[in-house]
Amino acid sequence: MDIDNNETQSASAVVVRRFLDVPELVGMVLGYLSRDRTDLLQLSLVCRSLRVQALHAWSRHLDIPITAAIDRFRLFSAHPSLLSAVRFLRIRNDVVDRGLYGSTSRGPKPSSWTKLNKLLSMLDGQIISASSSGDRALPLIDVTIRPQDRLRLPSVLKQRVVALRILPVNDRLSRIDQELESDDDDEHNFDCDDEDSMDYGDEDNSDEDGPYPPKKKQKQKRPSTPESASEPGTPIELDDPEPESDPELSGSDPPKVTMDLLDKLWGYEDKSRKRLVAAKEQRGWKELIDIIQQAGNGPGLRTFHFGVFECPAGNPPSEQLLQQLWETLVTQHAAHLLDLSLNLGTVDIPDAILASENLSKLEVFNLERDGLQKSAELDDFLDHTTRLRELYINTLRNYRSSGLQAEGQFLSMRQTFPHLKWVHVSDPAPAFEDQLGFAARHQGVTSLLYPSFIPVTTTGAPTNPDLPSLIPYPNLKFTPLSGRRELQLLAMQGRFLSHVVVAFDQYSPKPWLQVNSVVTWLAGNSDAAKAVTCLEILQEHGDLNYSIPYFDEAFSSTCLPNLTELSLVFGDNEGDRQFTTAQFDQMLQYALVNLVSASKLRVLRMCDGSRQIKANELCNGTVFPPSLELFAWLEAPNRMPQYFRFVPTAIYHGFDSSYVRGGKLGKLQRVPAVSRARITKEGVWERSFHSMRTATVLEHVPGPPRLALD
Repeated sequence: MDIDNNETQSASAVVVRRFLDVPELVGMVLGYLSRDRTDLLQLSLVCRSLRVQALHAWSRHLDIPITAAIDRFRLFSAHPSLLSAVRFLRIRNDVVDRGLYGSTSRGPKPSSWTKLNKLLSMLDGQIISASSSGDRALPLIDVTIRPQDRLRLPSVLKQRVVALRILPVNDRLSRIDQELESDDDDEHNFDCDDEDSMDYGDEDNSDEDGPYPPKKKQKQKRPSTPESASEPGTPIELDDPEPESDPELSGSDPPKVTMDLLDKLWGYEDKSRKRLVAAKEQRGWKELIDIIQQAGNGPGLRTFHFGVFECPAGNPPSEQLLQQLWETLVTQHAAHLLDLSLNLGTVDIPDAILASENLSKLEVFNLERDGLQKSAELDDFLDHTTRLRELYINTLRNYRSSGLQAEGQFLSMRQTFPHLKWVHVSDPAPAFEDQLGFAARHQGVTSLLYPSFIPVTTTGAPTNPDLPSLIPYPNLKFTPLSGRRELQLLAMQGRFLSHVVVAFDQYSPKPWLQVNSVVTWLAGNSDAAKAVTCLEILQEHGDLNYSIPYFDEAFSSTCLPNLTELSLVFGDNEGDRQFTTAQFDQMLQYALVNLVSASKLRVLRMCDGSRQIKANELCNGTVFPPSLELFAWLEAPNRMPQYFRFVPTAIYHGFDSSYVRGGKLGKLQRVPAVSRARITKEGVWERSFHSMRTATVLEHVPGPPRLALD
């Protein structure tokens, strides 16, 4: 018996050696795993023969959220040769970024920006060294930051930026910033290179685990002598403005302490703080302009998102800086910019953009502003962007209350975009005839966001909106709905959506009845039910636990035979509830068992208004729907997804064994969000300007459902 075992082990070793001797086979396996980050890192830990190759494959798509910057710095400091494998690099402030690819509720550690800048300096050195020998492909860089962020890109890396997103600021995060600012100012007062002094094991903010097991946190005294301030890559701080002297507080005699004096001191400190923050933001704007300028010496920007004016917490740049930014963008990147998205608040639409006739390659244009302004100039601009696939113009937000809407300002809709697939133009709506004409010229449109359904009579004139209406896009596959009326209207015209989003925002004592009205109608209309591959239910006033018993019948393959992705968002989304792991397991197991009848369901997303789930494994030994691959828990308050993949197991416990029939046994294992990021060949980590469009894991339009990866 021992001889047989030895022979078997020997034969296996020979097979493994043969496999390792064929670089093409190794490359194929690692390439397959390169986006499945969890398995790739596990492979690097358990297989010594493949460790180096596996880590190189992991480094190819390098994502650095600021909350994980210290971990990334520690890895590449220990293995600097891995930097040569980086081809696609994303740098982002995931604390502020409210997009899909972040999942965080805490701020970064005080030294995060310093460590990130040191890591970028190391990468810069690798590029310069490799470029001199001509044997290195340069990385493509995607950056998502705010003006006040302390990112310091070396000049060589600025030339490799292909996507730049300037994030908005909200009031809550501004307060967090103020708390962290003092820590950042002190970051050179201790040596962060002493790894034992930092806590690497609690990176639940990060969307990806590093290849090392967590270290235990040890408290150490901070050295009084700053050692890291002289290290390469340390950001050089500009002098802060000197505080203005107050004549009432000067003089040789100490002033008498009174409440008036204390109020003055506190007020003075607050003003000084605001001046300091404003000065740092203005320097940040200059840094952003320099990135835009130098990026023109490389492949050029393909994506530019601008959103700092979403709320009043930030300090907008001076008019001179803002004008310089727009002029630099147009001069350097008009010839190759593909995605331009602007969230301007009350700021004027840039003349440099509107006057440019060179942005003809744009495929995506998004504009948000409080009130439509310069409509004639905007029409002229759109005349030159005939390659658009996506057009989003939202000027509705506050114009009625703010009085910003100029009378008679609306778009003509005179353009023709041969490749247009996705469109939204908000109120004030263009003239009725212009809307119909636009729809007639764009029969290929498949997606509308918050559409204005056009009421018509046989003569084409507007009528009572309660009467039957015409939806003039014959190939429509996606649009949000407020109930079953729109589904009925579409079905009457022989049109059936593949991606259905139904939002209920009115209170109901039995909220499931609202959902059930849509599901029941679909069950009774087989053509409409067969077309649905993705169903999203948003019930703001509902209770998820109350609704779970109805899942078995409502979402079964008998009712929705091709349902592949299901999203259930219940509750007020305030994040005021917190499950223990055991409570969450019990609730989720109950839901999964009641979804076994959904035989084609591959992706399940859920939310009930509770906060982050910290467990890395869930529902061990539970029965799952037979086709389920991925589960996403949408963390409150911003519905950030936490992803878990299905892993099969052989042990079952929990519910009656009759539930196993038709399902499969397994558990859920946390996976990083980067595993489902779509990266274009130009190096852009794609994400839509509108969060609703990035919510789904699969793409359902035009169909069939597919994973949105290159």
